[in-house]
Amino acid sequence: KSDALAQEEARRVRNELEQGEISFQEYGKEHPQRVGTSSFFAMGERIEEIGWVPEFNQIAFSLKEDKISRVLKTFQGYYILGLEEKRPSYIPNFDEAQEKVKEALIKERAKELAQQKAKFVKLEGETGVSFSSLAQEQKLEYEHLKYFNRKGWIEEIYGQDREEFIGLAFSLPVGKIGEPLLLTGGYYLINLKGRNLPWEEFPNQKEKFKQDLLSQKRDIFLQIWLAKIREKAKIVDNSSLFFSP
Repeated sequence: KSDALAQEEARRVRNELEQGEISFQEYGKEHPQRVGTSSFFAMGERIEEIGWVPEFNQIAFSLKEDKISRVLKTFQGYYILGLEEKRPSYIPNFDEAQEKVKEALIKERAKELAQQKAKFVKLEGETGVSFSSLAQEQKLEYEHLKYFNRKGWIEEIYGQDREEFIGLAFSLPVGKIGEPLLLTGGYYLINLKGRNLPWEEFPNQKEKFKQDLLSQKRDIFLQIWLAKIREKAKIVDNSSLFFSP
């Protein structure tokens, strides 16, 4: 129901934008949390505020001035795009290129250090140290997520990042810590604490549950049966009489 309401609102706003009844700026004043401006990005780049959503990039680069996009549905919600400014491709001069190379090197070094720290935290976590205490000690962000499904909302993880996060989370056994996962916002470590089987998967797993339950019942029955036999036979362990310690 909430998705249908969001879609209806997006279509209503798009219609008003197209008719000139309202602008992005005016709508943003009324709903500041719903309107934002991205930084400049290239066709094949992730958008810092959104993540990697190929269709988003394609639509953005196809827009012309004073035109708005159709309503675009993504994992994190509905979007309407408007072109604010476009910069043509160019070859930067030496000073600008040097600065960009420096920034890239710093960024790459920071990524290496972050990966090293993530691996250290993983090793510590595997010894039994809690993520919460490690996060406090190493000054890292920590969040305990409640149960979620493959289509559920994960705050601040969108697009391709979300698919990679979900893929790793659902591949882990309970109690296992996954390998450091590099996403737009940095490295993530996932420690799966529990799993509930979705109702839609129950029919496929029903036979396995049945066999497991029967096996457990057989084990319990055998233990009870042996206990009764032992009690009736009055079996006594006299091995200590024949073997010295």
